[in-house]
Amino acid sequence: MRIFDIRARCLQAPCIPWSGSWPKAFEVSSLLLILVLTTQWSIVAIAQVPAASPRSLPLAPADALQQFELLPDLRIELAASEPQVVDPVTVRFDHKGQMWVVEMRDYPTGPEQDQLFQGRIKVLIDHDRDGYFETSHLFADSLVFPTGLQPYRDGVIVTLAGEVAYLEDTDGDYQCDKIVTWFSGFSKENEQLRANHPTWTLENQIHVASGLRGGEIQSHQAHWVPLDRPVSLAARDFSFSPFGGNWQAVAGNSQYGYFQDDAGRSFVCSNRNPCDLLVADALQVQSNPLLPINLWSANVMPAAESSKVFPLVNAWTTSNLHAGQFTAACGVFRYQSDLLSGTLHNDYFACEPTGSLVQRYRQVSDGIVPRAERGREDIEFLASRDPWFRPVDLTDGPDGAMYVVDMHRAVIEHPAWMPTELQAREDLRWGNSAGRIYRITSSHQPKALRLPFDFAATTPTQWVAVLSSPNRWARVTAQRKIAEAMHVEPSLAVVQSLRDYVHQSSSSQLSSEHCPGLSLALWLLQDANELTPDDLKRALQSHDAHVRFQVVRLLALHKNQWRGQHDFDTMFTDDISPLVRYQWLLEFAPEIESTKTDRIIAAVLQRETDSAGDMLWISKALSLLNTTTANDFLRSIDQQRLEISFVTLQPLLNRLGFEGSSSVLSTLIASQTSADTITKRLQAFADGMVLQDRTWDAVLAEIPPELRPAAAERIDGFVNSEREVIVDETATIADRLAALQRIGLDRSPETLELCRDFVATQHDDLFIESLQILKQSQDMDLDVRLLERIHELPPRSTLAALNALIDNPLWAVRLLDAIEADSIPLGLIDPTSMGRLERSSHEEIGARVKRLLAGRKAVSKEEVLQRYATTLLEPPNLTAGKQIFAKQCASCHRLAEEGFVVGPDISDMRTQSPQQLLNSILDPNRAIDANFFRYVLLTVDGQVIEGLLEESNTTSVTLKAQEGVKRTVLREQVEELRATGVSMMPEGFENQLDPTAMRDLIGYVKRWRLMSGDIPLGE
Repeated sequence: MRIFDIRARCLQAPCIPWSGSWPKAFEVSSLLLILVLTTQWSIVAIAQVPAASPRSLPLAPADALQQFELLPDLRIELAASEPQVVDPVTVRFDHKGQMWVVEMRDYPTGPEQDQLFQGRIKVLIDHDRDGYFETSHLFADSLVFPTGLQPYRDGVIVTLAGEVAYLEDTDGDYQCDKIVTWFSGFSKENEQLRANHPTWTLENQIHVASGLRGGEIQSHQAHWVPLDRPVSLAARDFSFSPFGGNWQAVAGNSQYGYFQDDAGRSFVCSNRNPCDLLVADALQVQSNPLLPINLWSANVMPAAESSKVFPLVNAWTTSNLHAGQFTAACGVFRYQSDLLSGTLHNDYFACEPTGSLVQRYRQVSDGIVPRAERGREDIEFLASRDPWFRPVDLTDGPDGAMYVVDMHRAVIEHPAWMPTELQAREDLRWGNSAGRIYRITSSHQPKALRLPFDFAATTPTQWVAVLSSPNRWARVTAQRKIAEAMHVEPSLAVVQSLRDYVHQSSSSQLSSEHCPGLSLALWLLQDANELTPDDLKRALQSHDAHVRFQVVRLLALHKNQWRGQHDFDTMFTDDISPLVRYQWLLEFAPEIESTKTDRIIAAVLQRETDSAGDMLWISKALSLLNTTTANDFLRSIDQQRLEISFVTLQPLLNRLGFEGSSSVLSTLIASQTSADTITKRLQAFADGMVLQDRTWDAVLAEIPPELRPAAAERIDGFVNSEREVIVDETATIADRLAALQRIGLDRSPETLELCRDFVATQHDDLFIESLQILKQSQDMDLDVRLLERIHELPPRSTLAALNALIDNPLWAVRLLDAIEADSIPLGLIDPTSMGRLERSSHEEIGARVKRLLAGRKAVSKEEVLQRYATTLLEPPNLTAGKQIFAKQCASCHRLAEEGFVVGPDISDMRTQSPQQLLNSILDPNRAIDANFFRYVLLTVDGQVIEGLLEESNTTSVTLKAQEGVKRTVLREQVEELRATGVSMMPEGFENQLDPTAMRDLIGYVKRWRLMSGDIPLGE
């Protein structure tokens, strides 16, 4: 069914806000589509109505202001505009109240021909304090794609293309006369997926959002500790001390935006995730490889399909499936200043430039993860009827107002994600001379910029009191200026002022506005190497859980230095706040001694104030306990007959099973609790064993001999009960499959015989899991049974059978024998499987495959593409295409509730021409997204595992392969891990699909939604 796509869109939303939305003025005409559904492409009748000419110039600032709708009782004002500022992407205020602006004038693809790079940093000043920054100084010019800055000393820390640099004004003339590269190696593969938002944090570090693409980071100054190798930012953000010393990868991987709130909690964002909270850092959770760092974040604002946006403009998203949702979230922010505290206090915000709006969520309750709800139902906090309004970042200023950075362009889109025929259209650079920065203030406040404190005329000891300011700019600026001063000239007077502040603030009944200052003071003492146990004990008296939360973090930094000298455990575990108890477990669980199981019980026992969400995170932190302490903990709760839910224990039991702990298994078996409880715990333990391919025999062999018979009898009973579930056809497939995975740990003759029956009779998940069990047990006749059935199996089962045959060199040889004997058609072998055979570590197998393929006529890739392209003009058979997708593509892609999400999202290909899809299928390595490189892992015992790199840390590596199957390998078992530089998408589909089949497949991928008769808008 062919339907002419009137507004071609790109495949994915890039960084800053970069997601496609076409201005309505760019329409050449209004089009009425009358769709006639047929089994062919389609018949389309088009009625054309002349439309207005495209608007190639922005509205005047005064006119643009009239297009906004804003929360009542608030007022939006113009703080700066062109020509003072052009293409702004972020702003920050220094200690003088001056506005520093980053201009990305080369958007979207760099300078035009024969021009230099045009990235700039400007300093804007409001001399008359009327709220409009009328004076503009060009601080730095000809920069290569600057993306963010942080004021520091007499200059700014800046993220540029591939690096973090320090730009300084040494003579006070507002012009940069010193540039020093501090770090380099950040990815530069796309102009909009780069490091950004350097931010001064509570810990007196600089946090840099990685822009999703990461990099291999190197330092360029001697005062940073030299490392043996570059710091890898795979799925990580970057952090360093501006004063030298430490630098490291940290949790984050934020796309464009980063915000740390008063509590010291970090929030990140990406296109589909407007506001995510980081609940742990990588080093804290590395003791549980089953919960990698990407599982330690939580949505504070709804994400992806759960998100809803209500634009006032006719916004066309990059994917039809994402209409009405966030597609370009950026600039995550939380308002915690004074001017608007009566209206916006502690609210969360994110920009959506595609819809020309800013969304707001109100905090309803606090906890380990705050709970928030929409500010207004079906109405956005700020929205414009002007489609050129492109909000990309938010901040608060010295006056306590909220500032909105408007890049102000007709199109926010990168040509890399556009169809070729649209990459040179004229509107791409409309707006190259425009830019707006707005201030949101109270409608009852005068139009003036109020500076709450004069840092230039005061001293560091006077700045300490400013830490208590309700104005966020004032207190965080005071923190930064104190840290800078102390690193230039340490002062005992400042240290004493900070200590006095901590002790006085902790003992007095302070309102919540003062509490952020207490945390700031503690971290400033830490940064000056002056923090003492007494300081922390005093701070523990604070009524603010967020302060006590910081005390736990600070104590963790000194746990080796102060070990055994001070007992903080009771204070933390008896704390009513789940946030404090969670953080105590997170920081100390791996090294808590077994003698302190009573403290652990106190920390995890559910309280009336603990929500289900809080208990979820406490259970995750509990899973980090070391094995000895975990075993004593399990024994203690049974001996004391305490009611701790199975859900709370499940992550811990999964990890202990993954480790194959015989001592814990003994405890579970010897438990005096109910039979149902024992069964559930054994199931959780077994689920972990499955992930590491351990067997019951191997774990039982490590149990003391005198306990082994009784343990074996209990396990036999457990396995028999699981076997009953497997053969129960009234049970759900999910329950039967889970039970089958668990009895696969048994490897007894009874289990293997049951698996043989399933391989001979089934063709679904039970077949695939039985096949894995038999493969691992080296069942001698398995290859014969598979070769006999492979013709009749559905696609997923065929792929599983091929993988089993290829994994065993002897069976792979027999597979090739069958192909050469024409008993199995070569076309049955998918390109990925053929590639694995060709790359076999056994030279004979690889050589045979090469000879087999060499018999085909060698043609160039261009010839293949040309031959297939002619067929694309013919009407496709969508039903046939659906069958081909299930067989050839569903193991890595998902459409219409069928398949697995491994490769890129292909659920909306309306904007891709058939030719583009053909190029991607037949020449997948021409343009590869780094997120989909194939990685190869070699284990110390010679196993070769291929897949996408999902997680890599000091403890384990996780790869995701076809059908979403994940393999986690402990670091000690990894011989080599390398990126191949080629796509997970295999080459050679021309050997499996003739041109007609390819036409049908592409037709289905583009139009699969239309088969149901449900026609999405725009089709």
